[in-house]
Amino acid sequence: MPFEEALRGADFVSVHVPLLRVGESATPTYHLFNEKNLRLMKATAYLVNTSRGPVVDEAALALALRENWIAGAALDVYEKEPLPADSPLRDPAIADRCRLLPHFASAARIYAALDRSGQRDGWAVCSGAD
Repeated sequence: MPFEEALRGADFVSVHVPLLRVGESATPTYHLFNEKNLRLMKATAYLVNTSRGPVVDEAALALALRENWIAGAALDVYEKEPLPADSPLRDPAIADRCRLLPHFASAARIYAALDRSGQRDGWAVCSGAD
C-alpha cells in the first residue's frame, strides 16, 4: 500500500523509522511527517512518534493540532532534546491533544540501575509511585 494511501486511511499512525536525511538515502525520513503528509491524515487520526524526533516537523504538527487536521499526537522524541520551553508543541491550546513524554527507552538504564542498587523499586519509579 502506498504511504499516502496508508495515511489517508489510518486511525493511528505509529512511527518506527530511522532518521535519514536528504543525501543519506533515496528515501529520507527527515520531516517525513510535514504539513503535506499531516494534511493527508484523517481528522480523527492520531500520530505517535517514538522513533527519532526530526522525523516529525514539529511546527507543522503544532499547526495540524491547532487547526484540527488530526485528532491528537503523542511523542517521546523531539527535534531538539530536551524539548525547548518555547516549542510550539507546548502551546496550551493543544495540550489536551498533544502528549509530550520523556523518551522512556533512554531512561530504562537509570531505572534498572536504581532497582539493582536497592535505592528504589524499578517499577515504582516507572509508574510514579513512591
